[in-house]
Amino acid sequence: MVTKFYKDLTKILASILIIGFALFNAETVNAATLQDIDSSSDYAKQAILSLADKDIITGDGNGNFNPQNTVTRAEMITMIVRALEVDTTDVPDTPTFQDIPKTHWAYNYVEAAYREGIVKGLSKDTFGKNGQCTREQMTVMFVRSLGISNKNSKFTNIYNLADKDMISSWAKDAVEFSLASGLMNGTSDATFSPRGNAQRQQVAVVIHRLINNKENILESANETNDNSEDIKYTELYEALLNIEESATFNMSSILEVKGTTTEETVSIKNIGNGVLKGTDLKMTSTMYLTQKDLTIPYLTADIIIVDGKLFAKEAGSDIWVESTDNDLAELISIESDDLSPNNDELVDIYNDLPIEKGETVEIGGVNTTKYTLSLDMDTIMELYPEDFNDIDTDTQEIIDNMNLIYNMEFYVNEQNKLQKQIFKSHMQNEEITSDLVIEYTDFGIDVEITAPSLENIYVDTKEVIM
Repeated sequence: MVTKFYKDLTKILASILIIGFALFNAETVNAATLQDIDSSSDYAKQAILSLADKDIITGDGNGNFNPQNTVTRAEMITMIVRALEVDTTDVPDTPTFQDIPKTHWAYNYVEAAYREGIVKGLSKDTFGKNGQCTREQMTVMFVRSLGISNKNSKFTNIYNLADKDMISSWAKDAVEFSLASGLMNGTSDATFSPRGNAQRQQVAVVIHRLINNKENILESANETNDNSEDIKYTELYEALLNIEESATFNMSSILEVKGTTTEETVSIKNIGNGVLKGTDLKMTSTMYLTQKDLTIPYLTADIIIVDGKLFAKEAGSDIWVESTDNDLAELISIESDDLSPNNDELVDIYNDLPIEKGETVEIGGVNTTKYTLSLDMDTIMELYPEDFNDIDTDTQEIIDNMNLIYNMEFYVNEQNKLQKQIFKSHMQNEEITSDLVIEYTDFGIDVEITAPSLENIYVDTKEVIM
């Protein structure tokens, strides 16, 4: 009886040792198989090894982690979901995104992250699995993964960054929180490098920090909420933060130059419409000249701006003129930055803006809420004092004699998205009156803007000949 007991005990102990050995190997195999761990930066090695032990990160087919490669969106989400132990079993049978089918290795991770609100697609049907993550995109994903939705009316940490103007409006809240809580650090004391690529080793460091300091980070979020100003009209604020980079637009502008007599007064009117994506645009513009009772169409042109290069051609012509010195841009009075519905400057001082909430307006069968904002020159100088600190006496005199008013209208749907935006400006002094109206619709439209074919381009390096 005793002999049998010891035999059984021996088997049990042997089984425990075998299981324990197997478990130990399972914990260390990934770290052992990361063949390129020595190529990672010193600050990241411990984090990489720790995450590999937890199966949060793995090597590729050759056993390499590729620490200095840029992380893709699919890789990023996979690591976050694993680190936070998000349930990946409760996913839909029908894929949300066309580029992440059920057979894709990241399907369960992407669907779980989308379900939890950690990530959004590049469009309704596209996730962008192979898209390279920037540092600001990485920050937003991490903050969303914690369920944090801080609305910062003051960006104390961002304000001190030399590259603060490079941070996208939709990422500012997340970047501010990540710096304040210690979730992320800048690339230097004065820079965050928001548009810089997020390296795999950088992601590993942040995930490791998140796992080990989650409680303190969440506590920091609560303190931020307690100390932060309440955001007025949060639905509008969210719409401005998450504005789509593409839209269609219609514009009209009138510039009137007064002469010594009514007969000598000249008006230049510009009417155009087109589509834009970020700082790229494609449009058709017609310029009219009016003097006394005579109005003539002076120029109709097709215009494309891609990667900062401006191309234009007269209507009916096949030859595009590429302007390399902005002469053409000055001639047609148009630049892509002037037309882009970028609301970054409004977001920075959102709570200080005199915004008014209006009535419900139906646009194309969609119910929206209208918000209005009006800024005169005195208000603009008060809101942006740093822009007027170093102006000279002559410039100040021009400002004092100029009547300038900006009027904006925002139409926000029930999903807190912009359905329509209208920008109006009026400027007047003794000699010149200028009015501009731009109306944006179809936010998020799927569009690709490309430069004209090379064989149809004439490069003008001196002057524009039309």
